Amino acid sequence: MLADGLWLSRRQRRSFHQPRLRREAFGALIQIDGSDHRWFENRTDACTLLVFIDDATSRLVQLRFVLSESTDSYLSAVHAYVVAFGCPVAFYSDKHTVFRINRSNAPGGTGMTQFGRALAELNIEIICANSSQAKGRVERVNRTLQDRLVKELRLAGISNIEAGNTFLPGFLLAHNERFAVTPVRSDDMHRPLSVPVDKLSDILCHREQRYVGSQLTLSYDRKRIILERNATSEELGGKYVDLYDFPDGRLEVRSKGLLLPYPVFSKDQRVNHTAPDGKRGKHEAVSPSSHSPWKSRKKNAGLPHSHRTATTINFGQFYFVPAESFQLCSNRKCRRSLEMSWFRPLETTLTGWD
Repeated sequence: MLADGLWLSRRQRRSFHQPRLRREAFGALIQIDGSDHRWFENRTDACTLLVFIDDATSRLVQLRFVLSESTDSYLSAVHAYVVAFGCPVAFYSDKHTVFRINRSNAPGGTGMTQFGRALAELNIEIICANSSQAKGRVERVNRTLQDRLVKELRLAGISNIEAGNTFLPGFLLAHNERFAVTPVRSDDMHRPLSVPVDKLSDILCHREQRYVGSQLTLSYDRKRIILERNATSEELGGKYVDLYDFPDGRLEVRSKGLLLPYPVFSKDQRVNHTAPDGKRGKHEAVSPSSHSPWKSRKKNAGLPHSHRTATTINFGQFYFVPAESFQLCSNRKCRRSLEMSWFRPLETTLTGWD
């Protein structure tokens, strides 16, 4: 196998990545990545830093602390970036599920993630690297920030995400003044937005279509949305409407651009059986008092019949003695036959009559 080249050693199987030249101008390619790290050390939980770095100049263009890498966090970061600089030619990322559908035979959908759909509407190309070495510029700056930024946050006494995001713009400027390089071409390849800024949030959001049933209801995210009846919604039964789920938590239902009002019925709601004002509810368990006959029955369990104590239960003006009220035959084959010889007659005692 060695002679025929059918088997190669680990050293022979090594692959070498050829270096890639920088893009020539600012805005031609923006490398993006999320770095999960204990940025605030032991002062709070670990979080993620979203990093946007220009390939031509090594200039940091966007830094943001988030809880984790998600579609909403990246959409919010892109919103802030394009408002500040405009639309770049391309974003360069890894194969995270935010950027790419990794299953070629995925059922349903359009074959594009929500992030990819938003970039397509803004005419921004998304390139997914085949290895971490291919986007080494953002990987190396992540390692640098995990050293320098952590120390700066400690010296500034910052220990939460909100204060950290307030601190990042000043740190970003100081970092760029020291480490940014001059590009080959001085022109800026960012393009102006093709939509008004107030309409940008309609693109950078989670957008889907949902079917409206005959009762003017639709389901989304484990919620049942009930459209309010009006002249517009009455005609939507059996049709599809657009849902806009914004990163800030807002949810809008639209049909041909018209906003439809609705109440929400959550499928995760549970009925609380606790009665108000401290009153005992219908299903609340009640412990018997110390004088309850059921206490005596529990005490008599397991004792011979000769050692059991008699217990009386008061029903109005009559007192019954259930200790030896009736006793089934011990023969299991005779369960369905009910003959009076198998029972001991019920003993009753009349104690008073008014």
